[in-house]
Amino acid sequence: MDSDKTIIKTSFGDEVVYAQILFLSFISAYFLTKIQKPRKFLSAFIGALIIFGTSGLQILHSLTPCVLTYLSFKLANFNKNVKLTVFLSVFGYLYFFRTCHLYFPEFFDQATPFANVVQLISSLRLVSLGFDYDIESICGFSDILAYNYCFIGLFTGPFYRKCVFDDYCKSDGLDKIPVHNAVLNKLKLLPATFVLYLALKVWFPLDYFRSEDFLSKNWIICCLFIQVPFAWVRYRFYTAWMAAESVGIVSRLGAYKKSRQPKSGLGPKCEEQEPGQANDEYCFAVIENIDMAACEFDPSIRTSMRKWNTSVQWWLANYIYKQFPGGKFARTTATMVVSAYWHGIAAGYFMGWICVPLLTVTEDLFTSAFKISHPTFHSRVMYFYKMVSFSFTCMAFLLLDYSSVNNLWASTKYILILFSIILILISVIKNFCSKQKVQ
Repeated sequence: MDSDKTIIKTSFGDEVVYAQILFLSFISAYFLTKIQKPRKFLSAFIGALIIFGTSGLQILHSLTPCVLTYLSFKLANFNKNVKLTVFLSVFGYLYFFRTCHLYFPEFFDQATPFANVVQLISSLRLVSLGFDYDIESICGFSDILAYNYCFIGLFTGPFYRKCVFDDYCKSDGLDKIPVHNAVLNKLKLLPATFVLYLALKVWFPLDYFRSEDFLSKNWIICCLFIQVPFAWVRYRFYTAWMAAESVGIVSRLGAYKKSRQPKSGLGPKCEEQEPGQANDEYCFAVIENIDMAACEFDPSIRTSMRKWNTSVQWWLANYIYKQFPGGKFARTTATMVVSAYWHGIAAGYFMGWICVPLLTVTEDLFTSAFKISHPTFHSRVMYFYKMVSFSFTCMAFLLLDYSSVNNLWASTKYILILFSIILILISVIKNFCSKQKVQ
């Protein structure tokens, strides 16, 4: 291991830039709570300024879908299916954004990581505009730009709907909402996750898992080793999302009273109550994007997936799964394909997401067979299965190209598929035997 691994370097250049972006966002969010009228366009100006500072003229890529969305609204009288038009145009441009440097290298450079993540968030925001479209409420092009370029969540998430942004812009006295304890509570685990991320990534940088030294190891050792990048990926996102959520809390964007039942992605579920009614305490559920306890310790694959990047999960559930025609399987497949495409056009994204139906079918069968009769056995096996499965798919999202992903999966003897088949067979036999006893 050591001779090959010592020449592999770990770079943290992007992380340094992200830290600067989050720090600037935190300071900006604090000062914008003290003003109201210019808040709407100042928040967009700050977002655009950060994009230009990190990606230069590639900011034009995030502008183009805004134009396409606005044109879709203006032509609504001729095209009744606005939401489909917005979706196809925004996601169609996402393909051009990712491939234009290949087709037209003389005109386009490959997108920076910062331009890429902005394009991802912008796509979510603009498509949501199309689905929430109301000809009576939509404003002009400047309104779309203000929402699209608001710096809060622009580089890290969470996603929030335009109604949440509008409430943020219109609310007076935001600085009077107490947030000190909420911010401290949000950031209390950040030092630990940040240190663990740095240490584990330095110990096992990503390129090591493409090396001959790793691929030649015993398959059991390979299965154990891939737990390390799976861990540092989790800690990286935990760190980023805790910092991003703290920016949202300081800005008071998504600060709603508990009585309104705010939810991540959706915004407030209920209308504002009359002043003086009970339950006036504010909460920040709208900008919560991760439930670390569930992701780390819940044995359920479905629950862990819902609690990871929750605002995007809401977006996928409401704008793709619930909108797509057909049965459960067709909707699930469509949702996985859209999610993979949104993340990127690399083979690894699709290879990872294509495993999800197998994981959920396995979980459903095993749960029906053992959860009631053997709850402890069920939870322990499913937790182990979850960690093996997610580490397996995580490596596909990290390595991306087909050859690297397939080589790594082969080095583990495709343990995910084998493990799933074993659990499915055990579950089927158990259910069959249980039915025979009843008869």
